[in-house]
Amino acid sequence: MSAPRDPLLSREGRTWLLNALLEAPPENIEKHCNIQLLNLLSADALPGEKNIDFRACLNRLDRLTAFVQSSIERNRHHFTRSEYRHCEPMWRMAMLVTNLKRDFGVAYDPAVKADLEHDGHSPFTDSRNAFIHGMLGDDPKRRWGSCSSIPVLVTAVARKLGYPVRLAINRRHVWARWEDEHGLKFNIEASNPQGMASPNDEHYRAMFGEPTERETRSGLYGRSLLAAEEFSLFMKTRVTSLYDAARYAETLLWSARALQWCPDDPHFAMLAYDAAMLAIKHRYRQKYPGRSIPPMERNKEFFFNLDEMLQVEERSLFLTIEAHRAEYMGEIENARKWFIESARQNFHGNNEQRDLQRFIKKHGRAARSGAILPPKDVGQPRRINLPNCLPEKEYDTLRSFADQFEQNGELLKARDTLHDLYLFDPADAEVFCRARSLERQPQFQSQLKAVMAERRKVLDSARHKPISPTLLGGQRSLAGTLA
Repeated sequence: MSAPRDPLLSREGRTWLLNALLEAPPENIEKHCNIQLLNLLSADALPGEKNIDFRACLNRLDRLTAFVQSSIERNRHHFTRSEYRHCEPMWRMAMLVTNLKRDFGVAYDPAVKADLEHDGHSPFTDSRNAFIHGMLGDDPKRRWGSCSSIPVLVTAVARKLGYPVRLAINRRHVWARWEDEHGLKFNIEASNPQGMASPNDEHYRAMFGEPTERETRSGLYGRSLLAAEEFSLFMKTRVTSLYDAARYAETLLWSARALQWCPDDPHFAMLAYDAAMLAIKHRYRQKYPGRSIPPMERNKEFFFNLDEMLQVEERSLFLTIEAHRAEYMGEIENARKWFIESARQNFHGNNEQRDLQRFIKKHGRAARSGAILPPKDVGQPRRINLPNCLPEKEYDTLRSFADQFEQNGELLKARDTLHDLYLFDPADAEVFCRARSLERQPQFQSQLKAVMAERRKVLDSARHKPISPTLLGGQRSLAGTLA
């Protein structure tokens, strides 16, 4: 699918944009995408408001930012008499939060607040409470949010004003945080009933009890998030919304990408795994109605067959989730196996390869002994046939073929050979990068177009080929037999 002129105007366009973002290097998010767009894209087609008017939301955010900027400049003379007289950035953020709450009408959703006061939990059954479109709608009397969305709106406006504000999180709360190049840091709490508060870091650290060793070791809680980690936070919010709506199968992509973009989260791996297993169990019941879900067998990885229950594009996603679960549980050898297998299932998986290299850097590669043998039962067909080659020689032979094809300018064959090498050893980042480099070359694109055109020509020819009299006679004879 080619890039649409304005991808935000259609579901297909937003899907194209989202897929492009999810496959981009995380560091590019910092440069090329803003927080409000990432948040809105993560909310698309969720319960509560299935048809978000993206352009209307972004235009209203522009007008809101202009109003806040005007208000700050108009009231600049009050700064020295305010309680923030020793810190102008804090005064500016207090004005921003006051404008959003008092003038624009942003408030904590009363239903969510009641749920939290009752038992400490509120399901994400309405996406308007969890994402910023709920506060950017047309109804001025319903600009409600929660700690999942109010700090995001505050941060979005602040960044449009040029302020160095990011999100921060702990076990169950999100807030905004000013952190500039001069070393000034302070927290911005806007989900409270009054105006802006600025608790210290210790307040958030002990908000839900002392942090666990795992939480402390992760280093994620309490610091300013990177742009990729903020996007991951929105993905996790989407997963929770899908989970609460029992749309488990839809969580696979978002869970896998959230884990890959923020692997330091000390808790999300288990929620992602639970949602994935529920998706598999639902499919099993649909495929085999009336049959009980089989128990896990000893020495068997799963109760189901991956090829049977998962579509091709889902396998690497599920294996990523399983790999992160194993890493979370300290099952390092199992995790290593699943990270490798996840990459093997997706030859073009930038996220899978990056995740695998992160794991290797942290935990090391598996020790090797002997030659690299052909992989078995990987569910991915080989592209280069080596019928007379000994198994222990295939890897070296493929490497030699890849070099020869590339030197001869046969880039399609070189890429296909690299594909087979990747099946042998997905941990070899050089093979992955070399294949991507080939695919970017104009000569490769020309060869690919020529091959695709030839295939279409053959298919069209077969489609319009007249049926032979012999075949027609055979059909009539079979029809007579059946009659």
